[in-house]
Amino acid sequence: MSAVHHEMTSESTDSTMSLESTLSDEVPKNYQFEDVPFGEGAQGKVYRLKNDERFVVKKISVNNPKDATKHKDLRELNVLRTLDRHERIVPFYGYVPLEFELLLFMGFMEMGSLKQYIRNNGALDEARTRLYTIQILEGVSYLHNLKDPIIHRDIKGENVLLEDEYHLRLTDFGVSKVISDLTNARSDIGTFSYRAPETFDPYKSYDFKADIWSVGCTVFEMASGTAPFESTFKNQVEAVAGIGEGLRPDIEFNKCSCNLKKFWDKCFEKDPSQRPTADDLLANDDFLKQVE
Repeated sequence: MSAVHHEMTSESTDSTMSLESTLSDEVPKNYQFEDVPFGEGAQGKVYRLKNDERFVVKKISVNNPKDATKHKDLRELNVLRTLDRHERIVPFYGYVPLEFELLLFMGFMEMGSLKQYIRNNGALDEARTRLYTIQILEGVSYLHNLKDPIIHRDIKGENVLLEDEYHLRLTDFGVSKVISDLTNARSDIGTFSYRAPETFDPYKSYDFKADIWSVGCTVFEMASGTAPFESTFKNQVEAVAGIGEGLRPDIEFNKCSCNLKKFWDKCFEKDPSQRPTADDLLANDDFLKQVE
């Protein structure tokens, strides 16, 4: 089963009660998961399966179906079921709806998050930073080039998972947005220190270029060993004001090449119309094309 596709009634975006269980044959029918979660995403906690270590289940609490905000509980599912299997996206194996809970089944990534990898190993050298940046952008390119493009809206080290030391995948679509020809995103959502300036303006919409700024922040996280703006602001209010005005992470640390700084200049362009796409960066950026 190369992808999970679902037929859903027009009522299915209004209530989990109308969803029917849809699982890949790869998931054991008698699945059992651990009692204690080993991770947590934007919308729920993540558990290992006891009887098949290839899979994890994300448990999302859902509101009473009569609640007017219930559609938000299905955001991640509605994104995941539009995706085919892709080498840079954590695989999705289906879902099981319960009365007040939704179970999402996904692949287990052996080495955990990029954030944890950096915490354990410190700042990455530029060769590994380049390798991971290319793979992150490949995932972003896939999302942005779908028929109805998807803005991830929360790209950061915590939402990048490592299969091994040389392969990674994007995860956690709990705040993602599917963009049609007629709509852009407007929500004040995502991790503030990784968000693009335009996402802080309540009067303007934004598009997939916001993810490129977040990619730049994630590359900063890899190269510096710290989160962007970690010691820049006294509080979140100050941070929102500063980033909203276009303040960039401080990239003036030692052993940072000119090509890497130029890469950041592109990602941290305040005007999103002047920011490159993921495809532009993959095809043309000197830092990414550089051979060690």
